[in-house]
Amino acid sequence: MITAEQVTRALDETISGTDMFVVQVKVHPGNRIEVDLDADEGLTIERCREVHKKVEALFDRETEDYSLTIGSPGLDEPLRVVRQYRKNTGRTLAVTTHDGQKREGVLKQADDQGITLEVKVKTKGKPASKWPLLEEQLPFEAVKEAKIVIQFK
Repeated sequence: MITAEQVTRALDETISGTDMFVVQVKVHPGNRIEVDLDADEGLTIERCREVHKKVEALFDRETEDYSLTIGSPGLDEPLRVVRQYRKNTGRTLAVTTHDGQKREGVLKQADDQGITLEVKVKTKGKPASKWPLLEEQLPFEAVKEAKIVIQFK
């Protein structure tokens, strides 16, 4: 069976020197491999196809049969790696912490330790547009899930 580590090594070799990065690799029973990639400047179908061809060439189907799917995480998928957070600085995130608290705010910064969100502090008697802003730092250990809030303007 092909392992996630083998696929990750092949991906790292293939995308080295590009703005692409691995978000997630899943290997399911029957060697069904699913890869989520992202890129700092956006990921097109053509770029996914190129990576697919190069990675596929690194594994021998005669030795071990497998299926390989390479795509980008959907807009409704949670952020999984620090580089995704950095890429989405300035966007609004909905964050759920491990203790069940929910926060929504603008991602101001992300580093290897955690994120900084700019959140509105609800103030009784004031309209939401007048609520003060507060920067809140959340370590990654506290973040259960963070998703981009899709906004239509």
